[in-house]
Amino acid sequence: MLQIPLSMQVIAAITPISIFIITHILLNWKAGKSASLSFMIAAILYLVVFGGNFNLLGISIGKGLAITTFVTLLVFGASFFQNFMDISGNLKIISGKIVQVTGDREMGVLLIGWAFSGLIQGIAGMGVPVVIVAPLLILFKLTPLRAVCLALIGHSWAVTWGSLGASFYTIQLVTDVNPDQLKLVLAPLGILPIFLTGIGCLLILGGYKTILKKLHLIIIMGIPMSCFHYFSIIFGFEPIASLSAGLAGCIAGWIFVQVSKKFTNNATNQIQNEFSNKNSITLKDHKSTQMAFLPYYVLFSMIMLSQIPIIKTFCKKLVFGFNFLGGETNLGHIIQAEENFASISIIHPGLLIITSVFISLLFYRIKSADDLPNIKKLINQSFSELITPLITLSFLLTLSMILRDSGALNIITLQIAPLAGPLFPIVSPFIGMLGVFITGSNQSSNILFGDLQSQIASHLGINNILIIALHSLSSGLNSAVAPAKIILGTAALKISGTETQILKKTLPFCIIMTLLLGIIGYILK
Repeated sequence: MLQIPLSMQVIAAITPISIFIITHILLNWKAGKSASLSFMIAAILYLVVFGGNFNLLGISIGKGLAITTFVTLLVFGASFFQNFMDISGNLKIISGKIVQVTGDREMGVLLIGWAFSGLIQGIAGMGVPVVIVAPLLILFKLTPLRAVCLALIGHSWAVTWGSLGASFYTIQLVTDVNPDQLKLVLAPLGILPIFLTGIGCLLILGGYKTILKKLHLIIIMGIPMSCFHYFSIIFGFEPIASLSAGLAGCIAGWIFVQVSKKFTNNATNQIQNEFSNKNSITLKDHKSTQMAFLPYYVLFSMIMLSQIPIIKTFCKKLVFGFNFLGGETNLGHIIQAEENFASISIIHPGLLIITSVFISLLFYRIKSADDLPNIKKLINQSFSELITPLITLSFLLTLSMILRDSGALNIITLQIAPLAGPLFPIVSPFIGMLGVFITGSNQSSNILFGDLQSQIASHLGINNILIIALHSLSSGLNSAVAPAKIILGTAALKISGTETQILKKTLPFCIIMTLLLGIIGYILK
């Protein structure tokens, strides 16, 4: 077996991540350039330091490309949907309606970017909330860059219990802990992120003055969101914890707006008046805005239908995936074989999004709507906008697989744990942050580091259920700094190349939230 000094392995393990952070954040390189350089260095180190061979490297690259295929379908669906809504004029109609309902910029942003995005995350994760919500936030006069930042922060509270509880079930299975005990820890800890992300949305929107001026909105919406979130988990309805909390926030915000309008003559503000002057409708049905909202109705109906157990079970049989062989490096790191890796089913969110557009077009044709977009042109436009972000994503996702399969991430974690000692509860959330930064997914981070964190906690004599909860919550919150998700947002709003600026805006807030989680964990240990 190959003998490589541990110090060299540690240096090699942190090198690709360090290079990406230094070049992307400090030197302002574009994400694609940084990711490609980090990928090439990681590949070389896999062969030279970590005892890999070309077959194992090829397997890791294949996995990265398989995940890229999975994500590409989602990214294209998001771009296709956004271009359709824009060209058809639906966004202009929706903008006027949303502002009319809210009558307040800050309330509108919180309803859409905080509560509504969490509701979407409760149903479908993988960046779907970001690509749906960010375009809507522009309607409130946010720049595209600020809209992406706000959508990233705003939805992150719901990630831990999002996708109908998928991440929770994953980490529970990976770590083999008692799910009821884990729920009892996650439920109260999950309250803090709800309020913190709401405050983060106001901070991104207008700074500290906006927080002081509109903090009451966070309290009015945050209390019902926290209650529904907590009791859904405690009473065994964890799959809908994020969904119910997001819905409660939307309803509470809407009720507050309606009550406020009755006690003030200033029910609308300047934004609403400007929207009403600029609005233009391209559909023949001028009497109702329901036709403009139709694609969203169709999309959410399809997502909900796809989660009906009998339909979900049937669709699981109709999947396309990739099978990869396992192996062992010369350093003894075991790589498990994978079956149906990154499998794509007929209820893949990207396919549901694309299908919702075609169904909406069919309804529009029945209603004899004018100025419908040309499908061929729409498809070509959506593809052309995605070339650069998809290349970047492929390098990032392949880098993630190389770091995982080579054992580099395990080496980093195992070196951090002994140094942390009794302070490990503070360090643990940052490992979750690292996991989601590299993989782009709470679920993947749970798979990658969940069991390892549990074992380290047990070795140090610390409550492993607490550590697992901190890890999962941190992985969810730090979705806001995952380059893969940031690229989804920039692709949806056609601002590729601004990923560094977005990361610089979201990273400080995420570091503060992660540190707070760690301090709470240290107190509770």
